[in-house]
Amino acid sequence: MAVAAGKIKNVIEALAGAQIVVASSPTYRATYTGLLKTFFDLLPQDCLIGKIGVPILTGGGPWHQLALDHGFRPLFASLGATVVNGAYGYDAQFKNGPEAALLAKIDEMVEDALVLARTIAESKTGAGSVTDIPQSAIRNPQSSRTGAK
Repeated sequence: MAVAAGKIKNVIEALAGAQIVVASSPTYRATYTGLLKTFFDLLPQDCLIGKIGVPILTGGGPWHQLALDHGFRPLFASLGATVVNGAYGYDAQFKNGPEAALLAKIDEMVEDALVLARTIAESKTGAGSVTDIPQSAIRNPQSSRTGAK
């Protein structure tokens, strides 16, 4: 048990030093797993302030895609992260290798996270401006999954 606690402490310390935090989970009962929630519960309040959160969910079909916005993004935000539009992939998108549209979505998500991380780092040093954040990187939480931002 002490070994596991030490490993968890090391992971939390690594997370504290990261600029971008990526978390992925299979969808279980229309949200992320309890194991991921337990890990997030161990994190100090506001520990993700100034960090970029990147949520990724997988599932059996497209019907759980809203779990990304209704559960996973708020989990990151509850700890203070700036959350980029995440990615959701499901079984049919991997029939003959990953679909091109899914790969393009992941590429866009990675680019948005990198731009935001650079912008935050530059704003801390005075070299950049928060207004440099691309609007495509931030989704209005009230929008639907139809592409509205």
